Amino acid sequence: MKPMIINAVVKINSILFEGANHAQAMRQAMYKGVDISGVDRWRDGYFRTSDGRIVNRIDAKNEFGINTSEMIPTQYGLPPLPTEPDPRKMFNK
Repeated sequence: MKPMIINAVVKINSILFEGANHAQAMRQAMYKGVDISGVDRWRDGYFRTSDGRIVNRIDAKNEFGINTSEMIPTQYGLPPLPTEPDPRKMFNK
């Protein structure tokens, strides 16, 4: 089976925190008493794959077509969001 992105990861002080999205991962760090004031979701945001790898946003985009946690298909049991809205579906005709 081909690997896929399963969740978001934020790396703070070399420690990985995970969540359904990067904000949730940052909350996990905060709950554990870690100072998140200098954390940048884009710079410090990564993803965990189903085969256990941690990949950065660039590698995730190149390999899986995903670079934001909202695009993770398994997050809500839905297919990933399209990168551009389909104009045919934007208005009822």
